[in-house]
Amino acid sequence: MFKSPLHVCQAAEAIVKLGFSDFVGIIHIAGPRMSVFDFTQRGLRALGCSTDNLKKELMPRDKPKFLPDTSLNFQLMERLVGITPMGVAESFAYFGDQTSL
Repeated sequence: MFKSPLHVCQAAEAIVKLGFSDFVGIIHIAGPRMSVFDFTQRGLRALGCSTDNLKKELMPRDKPKFLPDTSLNFQLMERLVGITPMGVAESFAYFGDQTSL
C-alpha cells in the first residue's frame, strides 16, 4: 500500500502560502510516494525503536475499501510554494516535539 506522507508542519506551511497566493485550482499537498511499511519502519527507527519484529505483509486484495496506491504528485506544490518534502527521519529531527500534545 502506497501513500504520500508529509509532516503536518510542512503541510500547514504549504496551505498558508497557497492561501496568500494568487493560485486558483487543485493542488496536492503531499510528500513522496512511500509504502506504509517503509513509513512505519522509518518512523520507528527515527524514534529510536526497534523494527526487528516488523513483518512485511501483502496488502489484502479481497478488500475493495483499501486502495493499493493513493500516492500523489507533489511537483506543483513544490514549484508554487518552494517546499521540498522532508523524509520521515529528517522531519522528526527538524520538527522535534513541536507537534506533540
